[in-house]
Amino acid sequence: MSLLFGLWPLLMSCLGVFAVTPAARENISKDSTPRHNSPMPLGERSVELQKYQDFKRGLLYGSLVLVYSSLKNDSFRLCMMTYKPNTNLTTEGQIDLLTSSRNSSYREMVQGFDAETARRHNKTYRAIAWLFRGQYYKSRVIFTDYKHCIILRTRGYNNLCELFTAGRHDSDRVNSWCFFIYTVFCGKPAVTFKNLYECWPKEVEKHTSIRKTSIRNTSIRKT
Repeated sequence: MSLLFGLWPLLMSCLGVFAVTPAARENISKDSTPRHNSPMPLGERSVELQKYQDFKRGLLYGSLVLVYSSLKNDSFRLCMMTYKPNTNLTTEGQIDLLTSSRNSSYREMVQGFDAETARRHNKTYRAIAWLFRGQYYKSRVIFTDYKHCIILRTRGYNNLCELFTAGRHDSDRVNSWCFFIYTVFCGKPAVTFKNLYECWPKEVEKHTSIRKTSIRNTSIRKT
């Protein structure tokens, strides 16, 4: 952990973000740059990180595959998310999902997408969306580099922490900051997937009659 703290100032310097003391934080505007350096990691909900927490941009307008999860046993993993903005399911489009559910209705599904601005964040950045995992849960972006990855926290679902990446799935070839930041905020993952089919096995696919389920989330009560 001391190594992680030692690397933290370097990461913040690369991102153009600096940690602040509690006293200084009270005087910071919503989208201003903190003035006081600290070697300690910022909290994952710190306003200073909002520029790296926009959900829609983090979905990359393509497919993201689950690589790290903090839950060893999860009967409803989101193995792959594919964002499609130009559909009429909701005003912001839809997310196609492949899940690990044993229920054939949910193995492959579509849900509407709507993002929300987190409390105290600038409205430009919308860090929150509701994702279907048997029922809807509020997920919040911890970090996205807008190129290779997105890290999500779902507190209501066993405090789940997930890393999704686009393209190749190992830390040597994908932006290594993504893996480092996951470790800082989420710790060591309980499970790692090297490819899509470790999360979404072809063997299950062969013996399951798949039908794509479409779910609108516009009626979900957001609390």
